Amino acid sequence: MGKRYRTGDQALVREINLSIILNCLRETFPLSRAQLAQITGLNKTTISSLVRELIARQFVREIGFDLSESRVQKETL
Repeated sequence: MGKRYRTGDQALVREINLSIILNCLRETFPLSRAQLAQITGLNKTTISSLVRELIARQFVREIGFDLSESRVQKETL
């Protein structure tokens, strides 16, 4: 049989994605969830889940709304 490769588990992937979001926010502040999804390539549902976790851990906080791109209010982090 061929070589077996170890794959990352879901918790590891989640921690990596959390780190990616934090790095994006450090580099470009402020960002909406939609902007984070566009930058990272993660889907909006995943972004929302990860952002909720970062807010719960008190790593990020919402600072207001961005109305610049459309008439739809987007919470800004």
